[in-house]
Amino acid sequence: MLRGIQALLDGADHANAGERLQRIWSVVERRLQGRAALDDIALMMVKCRKKPESEADAGMSQTLARGAAAMLQREVVAEALQQAEEMDWQVELKLAAAQLHKTDVIPVLMLMVNNMETQSPTLSSSLFVTLSELFNNALDHGVLEMDSALKQDPAGMELYFEERALRLKNLDHGEIDIRMEKFTAGTNAFLKVTFKDSGQGFDYVTRLDLCTQADSVLLHGRGIMLMQNLCYSLRFMGKGNEVEAILLL
Repeated sequence: MLRGIQALLDGADHANAGERLQRIWSVVERRLQGRAALDDIALMMVKCRKKPESEADAGMSQTLARGAAAMLQREVVAEALQQAEEMDWQVELKLAAAQLHKTDVIPVLMLMVNNMETQSPTLSSSLFVTLSELFNNALDHGVLEMDSALKQDPAGMELYFEERALRLKNLDHGEIDIRMEKFTAGTNAFLKVTFKDSGQGFDYVTRLDLCTQADSVLLHGRGIMLMQNLCYSLRFMGKGNEVEAILLL
């Protein structure tokens, strides 16, 4: 695995900008040796301009200031939502083991919202990612009790999904409760999504603290940071087996 990554880096390093993407893809094809890939493969190149240290520091300060302002705004909105009394609609769904075996629940949830709300492409994308992340966390780590630490090993991702498939196949108990509510607070409309699973929960206080560490090199747990950036509010409750996300409609 590590040799393969090094080969990709070498392929990028020994090619000019115009040939770099094709060179990397050639390394991938040689690695596959004519076999079908076990998962989707996506290649993306981003051109980065190295900034002078003083400029980079100033940019970081501006980014932190914007982040702090956005966080304060989200906290205010989340507090207003807790006090909002006007609920436009609410949908609740309970999935037991039999449904978790065979139901592709995300398209079902998306269809429910799409039938009641006119969405922009940006919102639709954010909603899809949010629902997918929250549902997969509830299923994987709540109901199936999967350990994310397995992903920390370079070859662990494949083992993780093999074990996940096996546990899902043999699942005979467990459930996930899903609730979606549209609220209006002032002139804004919000969608509150809540997932609660039958699992043991987790120490979300420690996990949230780890997510704030800039030098974290974990290969898992980044979904929480993604949700914090996508949602106006993200809140874990109880013993960690219930999470509430709020999106602006």
